[in-house]
Amino acid sequence: MVDFPQFHQQQHRLFTTLASNDEEAIKDFEALELKDIRDISDKKGYKKLGFLNDGTTVIVRDHSNANIPTLEMQISKNKYIKFRYTS
Repeated sequence: MVDFPQFHQQQHRLFTTLASNDEEAIKDFEALELKDIRDISDKKGYKKLGFLNDGTTVIVRDHSNANIPTLEMQISKNKYIKFRYTS
């Protein structure tokens, strides 16, 4: 039986925390069939951005507001799903 993470809703956003690390976040990002992948770095750290076939934007970064690695799926302008990876 698959153990699915528990999501927390905050307005139009869904959040969950996974017991893992930034390497796992990058592996999960790379496992998706993304196109137009870009590497972005800023003063906070690194980011990778790509797009699913349906136009969903997917971002992996080594930081978030909670200072942990995050994989984010931006479904529309106001709808997100965020997976936060903690060790």
